[in-house]
Amino acid sequence: MKKVKIIVFCLGILMMLSCNFSANVNFKDEKLEKENAESTAALFFSAIRDNKIENALELFSDTIYKNKDEKEKVKLFLIQKNEKLGNFKDYILKDWKTSRAIGTDSKALYLLVYDVKYDNSETKETMTLVNEKEVVKIWNYNVDLLDK
Repeated sequence: MKKVKIIVFCLGILMMLSCNFSANVNFKDEKLEKENAESTAALFFSAIRDNKIENALELFSDTIYKNKDEKEKVKLFLIQKNEKLGNFKDYILKDWKTSRAIGTDSKALYLLVYDVKYDNSETKETMTLVNEKEVVKIWNYNVDLLDK
């Protein structure tokens, strides 16, 4: 009877320990994670400045490109944006947030908001980025014109 109690006790401990390994640990607004996302954004803005649209496209998450048409739509959007707004001048980070979870459902998300200057206009550009296989990629990109 004493051995059964010990076995049940040990099984209970193992079950509790296994729960700890399956839980996620969450981290918010980490400076290092912000810097990781900013490096991808810097590459993006550099490609836009240099009119290297293909380089900019490589920075987007593969989940955006469900088929070849999606990639062409993003490419066309970037080309038309450059034509309408003029040459890229500068960008300033206005806001940011990060969220990282480690555990059984590990993921990292980043939100960066920039004020961006072009020859013909100023915009607020919002990027949502994700960590895919240890590489930070753009998952969503939004451009809003600012009133002058």
